[in-house]
Amino acid sequence: MNIHLYLENQKKNLIHEFKNNMSTCLIATPYENINRHTSQYNWKISYLQHIKPTSAIIIQKPFMLPELWVGRTYTRYRHAFIEYLKQYYQYTDKLPGTLQVDHLQSTYRFKKDHPQYFIRLYLIERTINTSYGAGFEKSFYKNERNTIPKGGIHMDWITFLKVYGVKLPSKQLSPDEWSSWTWLLALELDKNGIEDALISYHGISTVLNLGYRGKYTPLPISLKFKNEILNHPLINLYPSLVDR
Repeated sequence: MNIHLYLENQKKNLIHEFKNNMSTCLIATPYENINRHTSQYNWKISYLQHIKPTSAIIIQKPFMLPELWVGRTYTRYRHAFIEYLKQYYQYTDKLPGTLQVDHLQSTYRFKKDHPQYFIRLYLIERTINTSYGAGFEKSFYKNERNTIPKGGIHMDWITFLKVYGVKLPSKQLSPDEWSSWTWLLALELDKNGIEDALISYHGISTVLNLGYRGKYTPLPISLKFKNEILNHPLINLYPSLVDR
């Protein structure tokens, strides 16, 4: 398979899962939960040749592409991804330098004494991945890793944007600029059938605000778009936005 076709299918697969199957849209889960998930969600588990099952597994969900998951302490994950592409897609070329194999849940989220988690891998454009690691993820997980993880971790809005191919705004911008960026992006996601603009604005701005400012609330609404947002038909569902 051509690597660009794989990237296209990978993106379509995850968009569908994020929109329609959030209950199973996990990006990390404890190792001991894997077998329980196979019966609970009708997953099938298989393995890569020459790689221990405690290091890497393949999760096949009904009607979805096979997913590669690795233990959070496994360091040869790029090698595992290449083997995964060979075994499941007959891809034998080297990965282009413009692409990076990424943990959808940052390994920095975990400390040595945290439970052993398996994390879903994804192939991402290097420039996209860099925009997250350079600012948001370093700040966000600095606080998150102080909390012991419990149970499965589902995909959040910021992780979705990374796999969707959206660069984050710089951490050096103002909250008003972050808000404007978020609303314009929300309108685009709405236009593309991903989610209603106000719902995605609330979700994205909340996680962005938490990562950049440590505040678990939506961003203050930009004055530039305040009337547009406050007149949205669903605004009554989000009272936290009304006074912003």
